Amino acid sequence: MMAAVTSAVARALGLGRTTMVARTAGRDVSRDGLFMELERRIAFSVAPDNHTIVKFDTAYGDIYVELFDDVAPITVANFLSYVNTDRLNETFFHRMIKKQNNVGIDILQGGGFYFEDGDGEPTAVTTDAPIVLETTGKSNVRGTIAMARTSVPNSATSGFYFNVQDNLSLDPTGPNTGYAVFGQVVMGMDVIDQIFALRTFDLDGSNSQTYDDVVVTSHYNPNSSGGVTEADLVYLTDASVVNRAEYRAVAGSPVDGAVNAQDQLIISALGLNGRAEVFSPDSEGQWQYQNLTALTGSPTLTGNIEVFYDPKTGLKHAVGPSLSGLILFTQSAAGSWSYTNLTTTVAGGQIIEGEVTVFTTTDGFVYVAGMADNGDLVAFRQTGTATSWVWEFHNFSTQDLAPRGLDTPAFTGRLTSFVTAWNGLNIVGLDGNGEIQAIWWAPGIDQNLWTSTNLSDAVGAPKFTGGLTVYLTSWFATNIVGITEEGHVSATWWVATAGGGDELWRTSDLTALFDGPLLVGNTISSFVTPWGATNIGGLDSNGKLYVYWWAPASGAGNWTVTDMSTAVPAGTKPMVGRITGVTSPANTINLVGTASNGDVMRYYWSPVGDQLWKADDVSYLASLNS
Repeated sequence: MMAAVTSAVARALGLGRTTMVARTAGRDVSRDGLFMELERRIAFSVAPDNHTIVKFDTAYGDIYVELFDDVAPITVANFLSYVNTDRLNETFFHRMIKKQNNVGIDILQGGGFYFEDGDGEPTAVTTDAPIVLETTGKSNVRGTIAMARTSVPNSATSGFYFNVQDNLSLDPTGPNTGYAVFGQVVMGMDVIDQIFALRTFDLDGSNSQTYDDVVVTSHYNPNSSGGVTEADLVYLTDASVVNRAEYRAVAGSPVDGAVNAQDQLIISALGLNGRAEVFSPDSEGQWQYQNLTALTGSPTLTGNIEVFYDPKTGLKHAVGPSLSGLILFTQSAAGSWSYTNLTTTVAGGQIIEGEVTVFTTTDGFVYVAGMADNGDLVAFRQTGTATSWVWEFHNFSTQDLAPRGLDTPAFTGRLTSFVTAWNGLNIVGLDGNGEIQAIWWAPGIDQNLWTSTNLSDAVGAPKFTGGLTVYLTSWFATNIVGITEEGHVSATWWVATAGGGDELWRTSDLTALFDGPLLVGNTISSFVTPWGATNIGGLDSNGKLYVYWWAPASGAGNWTVTDMSTAVPAGTKPMVGRITGVTSPANTINLVGTASNGDVMRYYWSPVGDQLWKADDVSYLASLNS
């Protein structure tokens, strides 16, 4: 009888299978030209959280400088006092020195003077008391910033200089010697190089050396009778501290991602104070940040924000719950964002509490589902044709389950959704007993009504904690994966067979089969690559990220367990909370999540190039493109 029940559920629900055979005990298997042996690479540079980032605006581009707050506290505090009072704004670079015959120094100096047309001569910055010469332990190498001063050691005020090349002769050789290096350029050194390629001019023509080597633009005409003008000089138009918190998410909160057919990745995150955030690389691969809440004037969000491309239009969308209703953000073809409150604009709409889950039918219609404030399972969904559609509200509890005499499962935690190749629509989650509850619909279903199934009862699955993740395969297999109370990775799986063969649901304990690590339930995610590799990722109780993976070239059942901390670059910030896997048509694998400080992180691998895992601190990189 149980075989008949599970087979019938499997056929209708369309939920799948993975083959699990031999134990591999963490053995790395080559990818047959597509998958990879995981290796380390050189870490990228990310400014520590206790280092301030300052942005300089110039007509030639932006310069971002990381300050060494920890090793140069006196110098940094002095410099920031000028930045925060706008006293460096509209100062010009008044001194540029270049080596002659490889002798001397290469510096670009500023922060001392203003000049406006009609003034006749520059005006000095109003300065604070000079500071003591600080020995910071940093050398005057290319790309660093240091304090300018007179021949008197403790005389630095507002003036600073960039080391355009290594200038080790400026390093201290004893007490009260040298110049205090207090930061380094982290982006925009090319801007400094552009400025350094310009000419210099003796601004006042006097015996004073103060203005002997002023940088001038191509506009400058030495034969002009009108003298020097503002257009002739290179200005630091604005200096400001980058608010790094603005680009962060709630640490450990769900981060989502989507990729379109053109391999354009977009990442969404729930920002501090409920703001909706999206990140995407521009045409040059530099990460851009958009605060959708500020851009559109939308309500703040109370749950996760999911992102998707609408297959009918190709446009980017993001959606998340708020206290006033479900907020849908849409980016136009021109790039501007707008929002709609679906709850207040769609007839019968209810407020969704907690997290939402998004899925798209095989014919291109989007569903956004979640739990209503009264405990009903509901969805906002598109209906109509591919060229003419509208959003409608649907209540699964009252419109489908109740007519069948079924109660809505008491879901706890997140919901997960998926769509089979034959357009079987499925929403799954855990109830308070840790059992798998599924609400589903399939073409030809009795009365055309959604129904519910307790898969744990039908299959004998173990009790799970935290949440579920689902992945589908090209051979029509469905795998519902969860973490048991003991921390084991367990798959409940089924596969469609031609001619109606053995289609029973089964469970497999991957942790026991492959000597894998114990994982935490609410951190797991799964994904399948374009070449058919299946992956399940999650954190252990110590916060270490592991991926259970299998590739077709590995052979049946030859799964591998990989510690991702040995695969991503040394020094990469580890993720906390839930990890999300996103694959692209170009075979790029993306793992996205947050670091403990809220920075949105991306670990990624591509078959193009060196085929090594890399990492982007997306929040940090986006802050350098503000």
